[in-house]
Amino acid sequence: MTNLGDETNLCETLEGLNLIIDNLGDCVSVKDREHRVVYANAAFVRSTGLSRKEDILGKTVEELFPDERTRALREQEERIFQSGKEGLDEEECNDADGRTHVNLVKKTVITDAKGDKLMIVLARDITEYRQMRDQLLKTQKMESLGILAGKIAHDFNNLLNVINGYCDMIMEDLEDDSPIREDLEKIREAGQSAVTLTAQLQIVGQKPKQGSQKELLNLNDIVADNAQVLAQLVGDDVRLVKELEPALGVISSAPGELSQMLMDLATNAKDAMPEGGTLTVATSNCEVDEAQARKHPWAKAGSFVCLSVKDDGVGMDADTQNRLFEPFFTTKGKGRGTGLGLSSVYGIVKQSGGFVEVQSKPGKGSEFKIYFPVENR
Repeated sequence: MTNLGDETNLCETLEGLNLIIDNLGDCVSVKDREHRVVYANAAFVRSTGLSRKEDILGKTVEELFPDERTRALREQEERIFQSGKEGLDEEECNDADGRTHVNLVKKTVITDAKGDKLMIVLARDITEYRQMRDQLLKTQKMESLGILAGKIAHDFNNLLNVINGYCDMIMEDLEDDSPIREDLEKIREAGQSAVTLTAQLQIVGQKPKQGSQKELLNLNDIVADNAQVLAQLVGDDVRLVKELEPALGVISSAPGELSQMLMDLATNAKDAMPEGGTLTVATSNCEVDEAQARKHPWAKAGSFVCLSVKDDGVGMDADTQNRLFEPFFTTKGKGRGTGLGLSSVYGIVKQSGGFVEVQSKPGKGSEFKIYFPVENR
């Protein structure tokens, strides 16, 4: 800890003020009318990736941050210089390692004793805050869509019970060779398909599917039990690889719903690899810390089992990933999907107290990581 001293009022000396500003976590800098940095605190120096203030002083933002965004930044600061009005905005910049940060930046123009204009720039890194805010908004959106889907499923199911019930009653009274039996069988088949769709909607609404019951289970057993079906589902053009942790923790979930989740994830992966490829299903034990848990409002830090489903397919852009778990959202062509597969995955995982993270880039494949809390026995 820095020794601030007891005998002298730190704020009464220039050296003391510099010490205080240097120990701020926020970036502080001052620019002259030519947009050159004439003062920078330690946090600002660190943000540039340089180690000495001498390497920063006298340089412009274009020289310090060679980025396509700096031109617009220079134009904005020139308008503030000319108007004298204070600026407050969110700005993106890359750090020395190329990672993008979001800063809340306040810019104030002052006039020094010589009559020259200077700009004081205060910047606070709000990257983690904005990630948490965006995740919360996404979660609230999913909650609203889930409630809507659940209500639709409830009302739709009541109608299906009537349709399918009357269809069965009519078929029981018909002769085997009745000319309308074939038509009724098609109606009944469509009704059963609608029942399946309703069951998916119930999961999207984060309500347990009728007949499902949670059990203490090993996720490796679920993968093993469904391995043959998964291989048939993805076809001969896709190689299925299993990488299972032998000493896997126990979780609580409904086996049938986990099997359905695997099928939905495998189907999604297969569609992403039209020319074939490799689908890797892996399990592992992991610890989720507070920072990771904060990204998912309902999650708590602790011991988890992670299921990874990874493909080397076409990948997804950021916009697609942001809408990935929305009910009825699909990138497939008309008639090739309901858009409920991944939203069902989201509902199943959340019912189990877990969460999902996705890593993907266009042309680089996708990896779905599903985290289930470990049950202590």
